Order: sequence, then C-alpha cells, then structure tokens
Amino acid sequence: MSEEIGELVEEAPLLPPDDSVGEALRRLSEDGVPFALVRVEGRWRYVTPGTLAGIPRTRTLMDAGLPEAPEVPPDLLVREALGILESEGGEALVVTEKGRPLGVLRRSKVLGYLLDQAERARETAEELAAVFRASPLPILVVDEDLRVLEMNEVLSECMEVPLGEAVGRMAGEALGCVHAEGGCGSAPACEGCGVIRAVSSTFKKGRPHRDLEATVKVRMGDETRELHVLVNTALLSHRGRRAVVVALQDVTEKRRLLEELKELNENLERKVQERTFELQVLYELSQQIGHTLSYSDLFKLVLQYLHRILPYDVAGSLLVVDDLKEMFIKKARPISEEVLVEVKRLMLERFVEMGGMEIEEVEEVVFEAHDYRRDAPVVPYLGTKFFVPLVVDDKTIGLVFAGAEAEDAFPKERREVLDTLVQQAAISVQRLKAVLAAEKTRLEAAIEGMREGVVILDKERMITVANPRAREFLPLLTKARLGGKRPVRRFGGVELDVILEMTRSGKHQEVVVPGPPERTFEITASPFGKEGSRGTVIVIRDVTEEREAQRMQAQQERLAAVGQMAGGIAHDFNNILSVIMGYAEIALMKVEPESELGECLRTIISQGRRAARLVRQVLDFSRRSTSEPRPMDLLPFLKEMVKFLKSSIPENIELSLKAEPGTYTVNADPTQMQQVVMNLAFNARDAMPGGGKLEIGLDKVELGEEVRSWDPELAPGRYILVTVRDTGTGMPPEVLERAFDPFFTTKEPGRGTGLGLSQVYGIVKQHKGHISIESEVGRGTLVSVYLPELVQEAPPEEEGEEEVPRGSETVLVVEDEEGVRESLRGILEGLGYKVLTASDGEEGLRLYGEHLGKIDLVLSDMVMPRMGGRELYRRLKEMDPDARVLILSGYGLGEDVRELISEGVVGFVQKPISMRELARKLRKALEGRSSGTNPDIPRRMA
Repeated sequence: MSEEIGELVEEAPLLPPDDSVGEALRRLSEDGVPFALVRVEGRWRYVTPGTLAGIPRTRTLMDAGLPEAPEVPPDLLVREALGILESEGGEALVVTEKGRPLGVLRRSKVLGYLLDQAERARETAEELAAVFRASPLPILVVDEDLRVLEMNEVLSECMEVPLGEAVGRMAGEALGCVHAEGGCGSAPACEGCGVIRAVSSTFKKGRPHRDLEATVKVRMGDETRELHVLVNTALLSHRGRRAVVVALQDVTEKRRLLEELKELNENLERKVQERTFELQVLYELSQQIGHTLSYSDLFKLVLQYLHRILPYDVAGSLLVVDDLKEMFIKKARPISEEVLVEVKRLMLERFVEMGGMEIEEVEEVVFEAHDYRRDAPVVPYLGTKFFVPLVVDDKTIGLVFAGAEAEDAFPKERREVLDTLVQQAAISVQRLKAVLAAEKTRLEAAIEGMREGVVILDKERMITVANPRAREFLPLLTKARLGGKRPVRRFGGVELDVILEMTRSGKHQEVVVPGPPERTFEITASPFGKEGSRGTVIVIRDVTEEREAQRMQAQQERLAAVGQMAGGIAHDFNNILSVIMGYAEIALMKVEPESELGECLRTIISQGRRAARLVRQVLDFSRRSTSEPRPMDLLPFLKEMVKFLKSSIPENIELSLKAEPGTYTVNADPTQMQQVVMNLAFNARDAMPGGGKLEIGLDKVELGEEVRSWDPELAPGRYILVTVRDTGTGMPPEVLERAFDPFFTTKEPGRGTGLGLSQVYGIVKQHKGHISIESEVGRGTLVSVYLPELVQEAPPEEEGEEEVPRGSETVLVVEDEEGVRESLRGILEGLGYKVLTASDGEEGLRLYGEHLGKIDLVLSDMVMPRMGGRELYRRLKEMDPDARVLILSGYGLGEDVRELISEGVVGFVQKPISMRELARKLRKALEGRSSGTNPDIPRRMA
C-alpha cells in the first residue's frame, strides 16, 4: 500500500447483506462508526445513516438500493483516487487486495489531503523564492536558449546589471563574459565553457550538476579577470516553461590560496621526506650494527648505508684495532687503477694527519656495490673527496672516505649526516670491543667446562688452546701436545684436511681407538679467519656410550621384530598341537588304558606336551606366553636351584652362590625363573668343557635414568640383580651380537635348539626386566638379569590337583580352525556335554540367538575372521547380560584378553588344549566360581 493511501484509508465494519435497515442503523449507532460496508451481488455497497435515510426499517440491506463503492488497488495514487470518485460520482472507494477489503477511502478525506498538499506547495514556493532572493551566491534562471528568465540581487550587484535589464538577455552577457559579444554559445571558446555544458546537460538529461568546476573570463570595469567558479544546476518549471536554475560560487581566491598552500606543503614534505630518509638510514644502520660481532661486518655495513646517503662513485674505510688493520674499498662504478692507488694512498696519509698511527701493512679488500653500474664510464679522477675520522676514547682508530668524479657532489646537509653515521660507527666499535672482550672471557670459561674436547690450532696448526677434556683425549688421537713444537697433521689416524672437508660438507669424522677399552670419537674441524688464515677449531666428542646405546637399541628392535614373527608361528603350532592332542585324548577315552594302542596314544599326548613346551619357549621370547607371577624371594629359590644344578653340572666345574643374607623379593613366575637360571647355567656348563668356575650372584642395585638408554620401557628404581658368571671360552663380538636371536646356536647339531637365550630374553622382558651379556674370548662370560624389586611379600597358595570333572550342560564352541573345532567337540562330548559349533563370531552370535536361554557357556577362540572373540563377547553381552564366555588363544594372555577379563569373561584357556585343564576351567565357569578376577587367570605384572 502506498504511503499516501495508507494515511487516508479507514477501517469499516462489514454488515451481513440480510440485515434489516433498522438493524444496520442500530449497529452504526452502538459502534459509534459513521459508515460500514456490505457485499451485495459481488459488489461493495457504502452504508451510512444518510444512505439509509427514507428506506423502510424492515427492508434488508440487499434490497435497499445502496450506492456502490468501487474497488481500487492499494498502490493507487491520491489524485487517481479523486479522479475515480469524480467520474463515478461516489462518496467512497473500497481499497482491496486479492479480494480482501483493507478499508474505505472517503471523498472528504481525499479532498482534505489534496488541499493540505496544495497549501504546503504554496508555502514551499514562497520559501524558495525568499531563498533565491536572499542567497549570498549568484543565481540566475535561464531557458533553453540560454536567455535569462530571473536573476537574484547578488548577481545583479556583482555584474552591475539591473534586474530589469538582465531578463531576456543572453546568460553570457549578464555574467559579463568576454566571449558573449558575438552571442552566448556561438564563440569558439564557448564549446569548452563549463557553465554552458552544465546547463545544456541538465536540459538534455534532466539531472542536476553538483560543484562542476568552470573557468570564465569576465570584463569587470576596464579590466578582464579569469574567474574560477563552482557551477550547480537543477531543472525546474518556470511559468509553464522548462528552465534551469544556475548557482555560481566564486572560488578564485580560494583556489589561489590552495595552490600556494599546496606548493608550501610539497616543499615541506620534500624536506621532511629527505630528513626522514636520513633518519631511517641511520636507524636501520644502528639496528644492524647493534647485532654485529665483527669489525669487518661493521664497516661493510657502514659503506653499504653510506651509499644510500651520498651518491659516491667510490668509498672506503680504514680500521686499526689491536692486531687488526683492515681497509675496505667499495666501488659503485668502474674506476681506473690510478684512482684506486690514489684512494689507498690518501686514506693512509689522512689517517696519520687525523691523529692515527703510521702503518706499513694493511689487509686490503676491494669489492663492488650490490647495484654496481658495470656499464658506466670509468672514473678517471676524483673531483670530490671527503674524509671523516673515526675516534674512540679520544683516539683515532680509523676513517671513512667518500669520493665522486663530479665537483661538489655531496651537499652540505648530506655531509652532516655522514658525520652522524661515522659517530654511530665509533660507538659501535667501542661497544664491540667490550663485547668481544667479554665473549673471550666467557668462551674461555665455557670451553673449560665443556663435555666435548675443544682444541684451537694457530695458522701453523700448532695447539694453542686445549680444554681439560681435550687434554684427556689428545694422547689417544695425536702425538702433538699443548705447548709442544709438533704441528697437528693427523687426528686419530685421519688426515686433518680430510676432517676439515668432512665438516665443510656437514658431516663429522668418526674415529675408533682400539682398547681395551675401545673408544669411539666424533671429530669436526672448522677454520676461522679468512680461509683459515687465523687457525682451526677442533671439537672432539666421546660417543662410546652413545654408540653402545644405539647398538643395544638396534638389537632390541631386531629382537622385537623376530619375536613378533615367532609369536605368529607359535600360534599356528598351538592350533596344530590342539588338534593332535585333542584327538589323541578323545581316542584314549575309547580304548583300554593298558592296551598297546592306549600306550601309543599316551606317547602322542606326551610328545605333544613336549612340543607345547618348545612352543612356550618361542612364546616366552615373543613375550606372549601365559605368565603366572607371584611374590617370591629369590634367595631361597636360588639355594634350591644350586642344589638341583649340582646334580647336572660336571664335577670339574665349581658351582657357587654369592649373596648377602636378606630378602630379595620380585613378582615373578617361579617356573619361568627356573627356566631362566637353568638355561643360563647349562649354557655356562657347555662353555667350559674342560672345567672351570660357575658363580651365581644375587644383589640389590639402584638404577637411575641410564636404564632408559638400555631399554625405553625400563623405569629408574630398585632392582634385584641376578648374575651368572663363568670362566669358559667366551664369545667373539659377532656371536655376542646375535646371542638372543632365536634358533641361533654355535653348538653342534643335536646339542641345542638355539632357543635357550631367546627364551630367557623373552621371560625377562615379560617380567619388566633387562638382560645384558659381557663376554671376552678366552676369559669367560657374565650374564646380568635385572628384575624390579617388589616391596610386598606374600607366599603363593598351592592348589591340589583335581580329577577330571564332567558335566551335562550345553556348550557353544566358536573356533575358525576346523580341526581344533572338531577335536573340542569330541573332548566335550566325551566329558558329557552337549555341544554346538560355529566357524566364526557371526555364526556363533546367530546360533546363540536361535538357542537363547539354552546355551550354558560359550567357548570362543580370540582371533577369527569376520568377527573375533572380543566383538563376539561384547555382542553376546548386549543380547544376554548373563552370557558366560571362556576365551581360547594360541598367543597367550595378551592385553586384549586381559581387557576382556576385566569386562567379565569367565576364564582363559591356553592352546594346545589339555583335556584336564579344560574340564577344570569349564566346571569353575559353570559353577559360578569365577568373577571379575578369575583365579585361573594370571595376575598382571607389577
């Protein structure tokens, strides 16, 4: 709805067409409204007390012959609304939108609105006329022929043209334009007149112009002046004719003042820029030289920034500090050899004249500027030469020189800046002297306390400085000595030049010095001074322990990789053994125990157990066997072991136990500890075929952070140390390096599997410990086993052996290996159980759902395709919170199984499966004797 119509529209109540005239009058009176609408035969009718006058009160509105109120849209203009009312002769219009009435537009309201608008227009016109007359700006109104229709008094007085005479004249004449004499707009100059262009454009396009600049030449009295004006135009109607009002603002004086101000600003800005540039150069130089730690770099920077201040062709610096005598000459363009010689001579002469000392020799460096103008003509002579002394503590220690071919090439202001620049350089030299003196003192102190050996050679390669560590290493690496007369040619048998080249390429030279003990060093050598003119610095690092740690780390990684492979092989072996031993036990239940076949079956089972022990050794190495740790005191344990070993060790070997009285408690598996001691003792026995000494030792040790270099998994703390020392043949380094590799042996075929030490290694790692071997050919071997000390002490509980229990419950066997699955079925059925089988977790889950409430226990393998034991257990628990699951695994008790035990798995069975152990654990699980911590599940290592 338009804003005008929105102000005039009035709401009207709607009356039903079947209302009587009397009812309508009553409603209008009670509601206090002067009008209403009624819809009759699809048309709106206007209802007022006047339109109802004279109509019988009982007649209905639809029959009352009420006047029609035409419909109009909401975007109607007020003048259009009045036209419709006039043409229709009605009193009201109905404003509708999409057939819906928005209100009534009455004739009286429309007329009142238009009268108000007309009054406002008249008042506005009077105000504009007053503004036109009183405006301080010259204003005139012109027609399309550029003739004046009106002019205000300001313009009349300015041009000295009476108002009456101005009307009808050409605008140019009224303004006094010198080009209007032949007719305004007809002279050639009129084509570029800004006033005419603005007026013509406004007539043509109907758009006003704002502050259009124009220049007009006018005759004022006897003189001609050029006026600069701002032209503003607007289109209007003047007494029915199209006209343009033109307002002119004289900005001639303002423009002159602005141009003068602009020139002053430009001069000031240029001077400020020059001074700012000079200050910026000085500031940047101060920032750069503030971080400089060499005199050479300092004066190269001075010459670099000097070129930004002075347009020199050649510049130079001379510095004499302590033993340093340096002259730098920087060329901005080619200079003749004669000029170069003259510059050197003048610098030395002026240095003496300015108070400097006479010098015979000076190190000269001539170089080119980064913007060197190679194509410029050669400088034949210097027309401008300027010298500034460098004074520190009232002593001339140098100078700065600038020269150019042109005469008076350097303005006085720039020479003053050069003085300031040299003063900054003098301050920096003074600072640098103090810094270098302090650095020298700190360097000497730092070198003395360094762990690395530091050796400084002079240019003749004589040792002038050597810190304490270097003095310790020198006898191992060279015959040269500190203060001696022998120069250093070789270091650790390597030519010094080779070490210098290695260092230059970013590498170090490694030198191995034979022992005992063998030592390894990393050596780097770097020259200092120009191309090593002042000497060489040699740094020596003793990396013996670091290399040993790296060797041990590599061995750890290699053994871990081999262990992972061995664990996988052991898993497959356990599955095969499970089938063999399972079917043998099934067959044994079906034959006479004392028959020949029964004896054969018992032999199969016995040999299967031997194979299982061999697999256990492999799992021990890979740290995947099931460990049953408990607190145990190693002293009484080793005493019993020594008694046992004496029956297995030849009499020509002296066996002894060395231990102080006390308690040596660890959290360990007694069976595995027995395997460790026996393997180490039997290895020692085999290394002494001609007899010798075998000593088992027991001690307590405190280990610090060094243990992390042995093995990152070890933690500092108190350890129990078990040592096995023999006086046997010993091992060469290449054998010692592979001692823990599985299946590696130096024994004759048939005398060893190569699993002994690898099994010991796995058991020790499983117990969070560390094992190391020291051996020397012909002198014997020392094996050291470190186990974490346990503070608490609790004797293990012994359990008596149970008979094979039987049952009648329903067991679901989930196993992907068919042979293992069927052997388990046979064993369980032989024990009286009802058995269901599944080849993977998904099938097992389906069967459990089909027999929900009828399966008493699920016996599941841990690793299976499609769905493993872990996911199966969790899905079963979602289906049946009371589900009981017993886990099988050929890998042993790993973190994944321990996690399931903590979640509620009722037990764990290690492959290959023993019928007796399986029967016992089934009964424990079914009779509810297992909980979150199963007594058959080994406790986690501390």
